[in-house]
Amino acid sequence: MSRLTLASGDDWSGIYVDGQLITEGHSFRELEIVEICIEHKVTVAEGKEVDIAWLHEQGNLPKREEQVVWA
Repeated sequence: MSRLTLASGDDWSGIYVDGQLITEGHSFRELEIVEICIEHKVTVAEGKEVDIAWLHEQGNLPKREEQVVWA
């Protein structure tokens, strides 16, 4: 059982699975998200908003979800 978190902020998003950044970018194809879910056997998914000011300061998302500053 794996948990997927879609972290979104402004025009930037990242996909974390079990706290590890899998990919990030301006957009994701639906098939890409489905493939990640299948590969990692995702059973739980949630979407969360990133603090925009913090994200702009960082430039990109950290490798570990626990380091993200949420809105």
